[in-house]
Amino acid sequence: MFFSRLADRLEQLGHRCLRINLSFADWLFWQRPGAHHYRGSLNKWSAFLDGFYDTHAVTDIVLLGEQREHHKIAIELAKLRGIHVTVTDWGYLRPDWLTFERDGMSGSTHFTRDPAEILRLGATAPEPDFSLKYPESFPWLGFCNVCGDIGNWLFALLYPGHRSHLLVNPVTGYISTGWRMFHAKRR
Repeated sequence: MFFSRLADRLEQLGHRCLRINLSFADWLFWQRPGAHHYRGSLNKWSAFLDGFYDTHAVTDIVLLGEQREHHKIAIELAKLRGIHVTVTDWGYLRPDWLTFERDGMSGSTHFTRDPAEILRLGATAPEPDFSLKYPESFPWLGFCNVCGDIGNWLFALLYPGHRSHLLVNPVTGYISTGWRMFHAKRR
């Protein structure tokens, strides 16, 4: 998937890429070397990261999202050590693009909030390349999401410290969502 391809490209440029898997889904979507598994609790995560950052001489971290508890701690510790932080997220400006921001998004963004400055930046920016780079369809991405969520639930014992961001059991959630979608047209 995207992050494996990003790591491949970074390694072609001479960088070393490591990953810490916090769940079954993390493992499922990172089938390449450099993976480490964290199976401990959230309250031991800081100590683990301190050792990991030192042992591997980490200079940069890239995270998908910044609001999960593990990510908040990773960012805080990285900033204390002078490690560069890049946060990514899906569809910030366009639904089929990724956004990368230094130090974080939302409240941590460096992007100006001044409308005049935004217009000035837009006027000087090059035309974006709208050609399709990663042809993944919504059904494929949905399938991957379902596999990850169900896998996290089925294989929870492999990562006992993982806490899902889902509010309900994924099986119940997907069945009820599917039921609503199936019957939506009749309503």
